[in-house]
Amino acid sequence: MSLYEDNEINKIRNRKRLLLVLNFILFIIIFLWHSQMTSILGVLKIKFKDIYSYLYILVSEGSIRLAFQKLNITKILNNRELALSIWLMIFIIYLIVNKNTRSSVWSLIKVIFDKKLTMLYICMMIYTSFIVYILYRIDFWKVSLLKDTIIWFLFTGVITAFQAIDKAENITYFKKVFLDNFKFILIFQFIVNFYTFSLIGELILIPVSTIIIVCICILNVLPEFQNEKSKPVKKLFKCINTLLGLYIIINSIVLAFKDIKNLETIDTFKSILLPIILSTTFILFIFLFALWAGYEQIFIRIQFGEKKSRRLIIYIKIKVFLLCHFNFNRVKSFWRTSGFRVLNATNKSDVLKAIIEYKEQEKLISNNITLKS
Repeated sequence: MSLYEDNEINKIRNRKRLLLVLNFILFIIIFLWHSQMTSILGVLKIKFKDIYSYLYILVSEGSIRLAFQKLNITKILNNRELALSIWLMIFIIYLIVNKNTRSSVWSLIKVIFDKKLTMLYICMMIYTSFIVYILYRIDFWKVSLLKDTIIWFLFTGVITAFQAIDKAENITYFKKVFLDNFKFILIFQFIVNFYTFSLIGELILIPVSTIIIVCICILNVLPEFQNEKSKPVKKLFKCINTLLGLYIIINSIVLAFKDIKNLETIDTFKSILLPIILSTTFILFIFLFALWAGYEQIFIRIQFGEKKSRRLIIYIKIKVFLLCHFNFNRVKSFWRTSGFRVLNATNKSDVLKAIIEYKEQEKLISNNITLKS
């Protein structure tokens, strides 16, 4: 045998040995992974059984309740909710039937159900479902609270999440949102929404109050009404709105006193507490959502300005995240102070200079605050 052939045979033998070692390592990994996965799947199986039983009870109890009531919608919704649903249906049908507004409706639906927004709605629903599941496990949440949960999700949860993007400039915003959940006025809001007028009265009240509010908004916003002549008209509409509000509150309080026995029940107490609990626990979600939106704004803007390589953009993103992490104040203030430098950055040293400059400015601001205090 030649020297070349010996080398080739040795190479083949070495490859075989390497393959045997790799197969052995792979076997150990699969064995460990399988044992680990079986234990994880066992835990998940138990949890999924609990969730399945919870969903089964939710659906079965809900279907039994609806079957028992023979889908009597008046027992599910109060007069105000029913009147609002009727007016909304009329308004939606008008928009769809009208040729001038039909295309606008479809474009609005496309915007509302954009991919990113749809993912956000799904995340909101998962988070809310998780909170509801915990409340169910501690015997607080029942199927009777399903309507209140849906109303809270649509008219409070979704709105608060989107408001956080515009209004949240620092961490104090979330503290304010937290404290707002414990105001005494929430009890009055519950009473006002619980004790309503007759269906005809609510059908009249909703368009009247809507027209008054729209008129007040127009008088306050449009420049042609910002003069001395328009002041009496503004005062008139504000007085009408105040009197209407007082009338609704007084009517609700009178009805509440007449029905004091039902107010003292545990179900009523749960109905009052549910929005407070959901709103309080939802603060964590809106904080993370606002934080994500803040990072998203920075990462989109990074791509503008001077041309940057893909590696540099990734490097900037990593550095920004390592600087700000979960500090909401930093995320909001970083672009205001160092955004221009980051836009004009062409290499890693420019990025580091921008970060150092931001840290120095942050120190100066904190020193000034301590001196003033």
